[in-house]
Amino acid sequence: TAAERKVFECFAASVTVSQTEVMCSVPVMSLATGAATADILARYSVRVNVRNQDSGISNISTGFNLWEYLPPVITAMHDISMWGDFLTITGQYFGPVGTEVKLQVGTSNTTLFTVESSSTSPPPAVTTVETAVTIYMPHYIICGGLMDPHVRLVVDSQTTPSFKSSSPLFIGPSFDGYYSGSQFGNCEGQCVRTITITGKNFGPAFNFTDATYGTKDENTIGADYAYLAIQNETTTQQNITVVSSTKILLTNDIGSPPP
Repeated sequence: TAAERKVFECFAASVTVSQTEVMCSVPVMSLATGAATADILARYSVRVNVRNQDSGISNISTGFNLWEYLPPVITAMHDISMWGDFLTITGQYFGPVGTEVKLQVGTSNTTLFTVESSSTSPPPAVTTVETAVTIYMPHYIICGGLMDPHVRLVVDSQTTPSFKSSSPLFIGPSFDGYYSGSQFGNCEGQCVRTITITGKNFGPAFNFTDATYGTKDENTIGADYAYLAIQNETTTQQNITVVSSTKILLTNDIGSPPP
């Protein structure tokens, strides 16, 4: 009958537990196999044939003994610098290594930016079969301006549910400790005092390529955004040198003239 028509057939079937278990390989979900690509929620009845002895079709009306394709799902991701970095997302059902993916970044129901092969290099792809993808994320402003966004991974034609970590995805600049300088500052122009400030996320950690900025190194883009790293109204951009993602040189120690 129509309800019992064969949609697709497993291959390489074998008995794995005597009398009680059979294992087989199912085809990739696609229209070519009739496996309902457009509907990840479709459920399939099953029948087993062993040496021309047929099990009969599983009961599709009650929902028992049905089989289904499982969509991709995100289970975890780590935080990265607000300047951008490689992000590893872990989960399930991502496909074979090398499968290109897209990452939608935004709110729970709105996409503000999509990270894909046309916007960043190398292209985002599966790096551990089924369970992990690696994506270069550009500056958080490029990704929509949210430090704590929701993300959705697009694998083939399927999109994961919206995911958000318990802590923000993008992490801003921070200092390692307390810093101080001479009360005489720059000696009323007779000397130059430099304070070395260490921490993290003062600038990009390495070279990268994206569609907005092209190729930039950490010193170039660090200088472009140096005022963001300090966030002090009395500290001008010209007096800051971003040496690396973890070190800043500050020469704006004006201080007070001696009494």
